[in-house]
Amino acid sequence: MLQSSVKRLLSALLQVTALSYFVDIYDPLSFGIVRIPSLRDLNF
Repeated sequence: MLQSSVKRLLSALLQVTALSYFVDIYDPLSFGIVRIPSLRDLNF
């Protein structure tokens, strides 16, 4: 029973960590895509 709880906790932790990694990777990519249009909208 304890082993099942530990496996479930580790699985949830791994999923959150993986999601965080993909968000961290996507953030600079999305900034590079919208940077120029955003600066044009601000008249820079």
